[in-house]
Amino acid sequence: MKDNEDIVLNAEGLHAFYESYFQYYTTLTPQYKNRFIERCSYFMDSKAIVGAEGFEITNKVRAIVSASAVQLTMGLDTWDYDYFMEIIIHPQKFMHKPTQQHFKGETNLAGYIKLSWLSFINGYKNPTDNVNLGIHEFSHALRFNSIRGNVQDYYTKHFFMMWLGTAYEAYYHIKQGKQTIFREYGGANINEFISVCFEHYFESPQQIKEAYPHLYYNTAILLNQLTEGNITSIDIRERMMIEKSKLLTPLQDREIKQRLIDSNAVPLITISGVIWGFTIMAAGIFSGPSIILLLIFFATYLKLDSNFITLIITKNEIEIKKGFFFLKNWYRHSFQLSHLVNVTLNKVDDGCEFSLVYYNTNDDHFYEENFLCDKVFVEELLTEFKTNKIAINRL
Repeated sequence: MKDNEDIVLNAEGLHAFYESYFQYYTTLTPQYKNRFIERCSYFMDSKAIVGAEGFEITNKVRAIVSASAVQLTMGLDTWDYDYFMEIIIHPQKFMHKPTQQHFKGETNLAGYIKLSWLSFINGYKNPTDNVNLGIHEFSHALRFNSIRGNVQDYYTKHFFMMWLGTAYEAYYHIKQGKQTIFREYGGANINEFISVCFEHYFESPQQIKEAYPHLYYNTAILLNQLTEGNITSIDIRERMMIEKSKLLTPLQDREIKQRLIDSNAVPLITISGVIWGFTIMAAGIFSGPSIILLLIFFATYLKLDSNFITLIITKNEIEIKKGFFFLKNWYRHSFQLSHLVNVTLNKVDDGCEFSLVYYNTNDDHFYEENFLCDKVFVEELLTEFKTNKIAINRL
């Protein structure tokens, strides 16, 4: 194909173009090449890709801009940036009116993305400098897409706090002026670091693995893809979770049982039991009011029984069980420490309330469970979580 020839935007035309002009595409297996083309076609059909300052929008331009957007999100289920409906292409840097500065790119919460074509293309001409304007701006768009309530990828939404917990280490290294693998612009704010990190990940993942191994694995898990040499692997989350487990320090064996007295069902059971007792004495055990109160008492008890929770920690495995008598072990989840996403701590008068968010591989869902226990016990546990770079929020 000659450089001055345009392309046809069908599967065959896109395949031929990407094989020749988009290196990432050549690293995909045939199965994922089909997904890539399908997503690029949808992106081109659903977005307005327009030129500014006289820039001409050709089919090649549409194809390459779409490819950049799809590259970042190939491993995600919800991927189409549905809040951002317009991509505006300038020939070179453009004036950003609010600051009166010239920008290479802009992801605006008004629902559009601006790109300097010269900077965009240069990002792909040099695949080893860890600078890629397309990946950078579409990373912003991916992060901001849910800002107005638009649907966000389920896994990305819930795992992001885990990723962020490991990202802050590298981010603060930049802020503190320390020598890092990431370019200085990543220290501007955490949103810029996200984009700089993703740029770096697609071009030099091994550098991240050597310098910040937890961040490397969590980025692979978050984006659900990894390019190594001439091969890009998709749908790699479980494999990367297993590999990440090798980095983790085993926890001390522990068992936490929810105290019955802490349950809000206890006062209801006590009150309903007392009322039921007086009703039996006044109206008889088989009277209508006594039977109704018995049902209320039993229903309240079942709530207490079902919510009784036990947390068992055995090295790198965590088990959560619910129930203690009639409903003993009706709910039972086991997961590896690598599947623990984040911990939230809320101190109360006589102890600590904390919650765990974790990923359950059996049904591919995230869960949150709450616990009450001694302050000292919780602080010891949080110290172990910090060692393993688990994200911790203190309220």
